[in-house]
Amino acid sequence: FIYFYGLERRVLVDRADYLAIAQELIRLLPIYDSSNSFRRYVSALLWLTLCLASQSEKVPQSLFHQAIRATARWNDDLLAMCLAVLHNNQQPLPANVAYLVGQNDSRSSSSIIVRRHQVEFLTLFEKRYREDFGIGIQLRASKREKRIGYHPASGTLLRALGAVDGLSLPS
Repeated sequence: FIYFYGLERRVLVDRADYLAIAQELIRLLPIYDSSNSFRRYVSALLWLTLCLASQSEKVPQSLFHQAIRATARWNDDLLAMCLAVLHNNQQPLPANVAYLVGQNDSRSSSSIIVRRHQVEFLTLFEKRYREDFGIGIQLRASKREKRIGYHPASGTLLRALGAVDGLSLPS
């Protein structure tokens, strides 16, 4: 965690080295995958980092897709930051991210068949999505922005900054 605290400080305080830190976070995720706490903190910082990076530069698609593959568990905040990266980079919504959005939507029913045959279902979803939307849907944002809070893992950074709520995302 001490090493992670340094990465977190570099992103939140120094606001620098976003893409290099994102790559390092992606590298760390499979190494420490057995710790749910660490995985949650790393995933949150990874998407926050990519989101901050996308506000000032284009995030390489290869890095974006590596981050998607590295994220084992999704929640509304992670998905919001993922969609914000796409919007900021003016990239269409790819099929795999559309699948994640649908999968995590509370209005979407979840079936044991989908869970057991996830690869086949994803393949079918991607095929149908491409038939209907080609390379993907172009994302548009409403005028109202969504606030994403970030709770630093470092207690020292937490006391210094408080919960970071200064990130506004297009919604």
